[in-house]
Amino acid sequence: MANEPYTRTNQRIYFTGLVLDQWRQSDRGTPAIQPALEQCLRESALFHLYGATLALGQEIASFYRLPIANEVRVDRLISRTSLQQHPGAELAELVEIMEAEHSWLKALVQHYDALHYPVQPSALSKIDPAVNLISRSGEQVEDVPLSRDTLSEWRDQLKQLVLRLREGLNEW
Repeated sequence: MANEPYTRTNQRIYFTGLVLDQWRQSDRGTPAIQPALEQCLRESALFHLYGATLALGQEIASFYRLPIANEVRVDRLISRTSLQQHPGAELAELVEIMEAEHSWLKALVQHYDALHYPVQPSALSKIDPAVNLISRSGEQVEDVPLSRDTLSEWRDQLKQLVLRLREGLNEW
């Protein structure tokens, strides 16, 4: 493989696609291991999406020979601080997406960061086992895990973003 920054972005997007395809195929698997397999594939897809986003930021920074090209965290690379130190249209667009209240990019980074926190016991774990939990509809047991469709949608949005930003990089 060529030793160019864009190849890492492409590779990570491709790997995400492989994981999502494997997840689709896993639906026909053994029911006993299905929840663990889904969690494994969900985290793997999230890992590669995050890596593709980081690689895109590094690709843009490398194109302009910016010192932030070696940054290893998306939230540091795609930030208001980086943009102020190194203004550019592509980085500005990424920062705008990252800072939007309900953006897919912000959600992706938040979900990826959440993978690194220790597991927190749920509020229901300290309740008397005799309590009928079905009647406790006001409490949420845990956050709803990311769906395959959501991750696939994020991948598609990232692919479109990559193509659009690369078009701008090649214009001059």
